[in-house]
Amino acid sequence: MTARITIERISQQAVRVSLTADIEISVNADLARVRASAGKAANRETFSPGTSLAAPGYELLTVEETAELLHVGRDNVYYLLRTGQLRSIKIGKLRRIPRARIAELVARLESQSA
Repeated sequence: MTARITIERISQQAVRVSLTADIEISVNADLARVRASAGKAANRETFSPGTSLAAPGYELLTVEETAELLHVGRDNVYYLLRTGQLRSIKIGKLRRIPRARIAELVARLESQSA
């Protein structure tokens, strides 16, 4: 791990402190936590041990990022999650939505409207 701290004086009374760090995380430990929390609800994504989170389909987005991507409001994304139309995973208290699940939702909606 490497870290860099930058201190910048903004005014006579204010100072800005920035921390930049490169951290390496073991994916296997994270996957164990994801699998443990994924079993708690039916609409959460599950991962097999060989699944790579670096794969393009497993880019994880926040609810806000998903709302921006779909050009809808946050409440609409939560509605899609609650009704099972969109699947997500939960990591601790954080809900994340795989980009692949968003693509599946869009494809399903396109086929229904055609």
